[in-house]
Amino acid sequence: MSSLDLITLGLLALQVGFVLMMIVYLISGLDDLFFDLLFFVSKAVQWSGGNSKHRQPSLEEMAEKSEQPFALMFPAWQEADVIRRALLNTISNIDYHNFHVFVGTYVRILVRPAKPTASTGSSEVSANTRWNTASVSQG
Repeated sequence: MSSLDLITLGLLALQVGFVLMMIVYLISGLDDLFFDLLFFVSKAVQWSGGNSKHRQPSLEEMAEKSEQPFALMFPAWQEADVIRRALLNTISNIDYHNFHVFVGTYVRILVRPAKPTASTGSSEVSANTRWNTASVSQG
């Protein structure tokens, strides 16, 4: 087998690899195309008025209903400089009273239990603690 045959076989293998990659990309893109078309068809039906039972309620209609509870989660990893201001800003700007704010902090995994610090927001930190939360309630 000459070197020209090896180069030809290498280029053929490269072409086959590219065709296989194209097929994978095509199949991967078809599901995206399906969901994009589904979205645009649903928006066209909504725009034409065909789906009137799923309309957006007005602010007045929403204000008449009783408040349902919900929760906000703030993951805070090395956010000591801004987390207090972010929490106070969030609580003061939401025109809603039935919600909880959870602040999650990551704690280093240690060989032995550590003493709690002010930044953890937790009264107890042990060697296997990975996630601590502090709850702030409004209302």
